[in-house]
Amino acid sequence: MKNTPAILLMMLMAADMSSILAEAAPPSREERVMSKQWAAEHLGSGNAALPFSFVYNGASSSDLLPQLEGKSDIRELDKARTERTLSWHDRQSGLVVRCVVVEYEDFPAVEWTLYFKNEGSESSPILKDVLGLDMRLAGGAGDEFVLYGTKGDWCTPDSFEPFEKKLAPGTAEQFAPYGGRPTNAAFPYYNLKTPGGGMLLVIGWPGNTTAPKPVPASCRPSGVRIAARKPKPFCFMISPQIQSTK
Repeated sequence: MKNTPAILLMMLMAADMSSILAEAAPPSREERVMSKQWAAEHLGSGNAALPFSFVYNGASSSDLLPQLEGKSDIRELDKARTERTLSWHDRQSGLVVRCVVVEYEDFPAVEWTLYFKNEGSESSPILKDVLGLDMRLAGGAGDEFVLYGTKGDWCTPDSFEPFEKKLAPGTAEQFAPYGGRPTNAAFPYYNLKTPGGGMLLVIGWPGNTTAPKPVPASCRPSGVRIAARKPKPFCFMISPQIQSTK
């Protein structure tokens, strides 16, 4: 069996960024409601505005997934966590795409992990450009987006020094660790201030990653696109499951 995971993402919603920056505080009801609304809009079903993307056999996921057989399963992990699994099956090639989402009842956080599997009898077509996080945040004229984070470890006196970057229209920021160490020269925890609130972004992937890359949203007069992937573009085929009989 060849089971290929993509990025694990966690997003925490915040209605008032100043409370996060000043001191730890219990999440408000408003923040928990915001988290639920975001999860319903982006991960509530296979037809949602999905916060990830990929290209399979030359087709973008936004074009491909609506054409595939899809389903959604929900189960309660415990009193504080609910798991939703979105899956799509390409009967022709055997590709199965699975997005496992965990929502928290007591905290405004959503996490998801993306998996790919080949249930066919032949190697799959090319899978490439996998972005475990790919989403756009719209804004109006004059709205400001500010990215907070730390530099990561440079083995210098300013290692893990905090930074603050205002994301002006037409600009892009990219952060990537290297050397197989996930906090080397970049730290995969980010605080994005948005108009009226904000969110904390956490990226998990063994080894090197490319952290959120905010760029202007192409379809809005003002906005931000956030994407996360491996540092170098890659493509691969997924081998079919091999079973042995005795």
